[in-house]
Amino acid sequence: MLLNIVNDIYKINDLDDLRAITNAIRCRRTELSNRLKSGFKVGDNVWFLSKTKNEKVYGVVYKIDK
Repeated sequence: MLLNIVNDIYKINDLDDLRAITNAIRCRRTELSNRLKSGFKVGDNVWFLSKTKNEKVYGVVYKIDK
């Protein structure tokens, strides 16, 4: 499905259509980001995988940016 969407995007020749798609993607990205942020609370224990050391880095949420 994703490959079909990407291929269809490359077929678009109208800049206004591409701007509309870009805007829709931006809005959806913001929506998903906000949903993920709302899952965290100050004081939550969290971890992420370090790209440089390839190991888990642990921490505590102390602030959530708006």
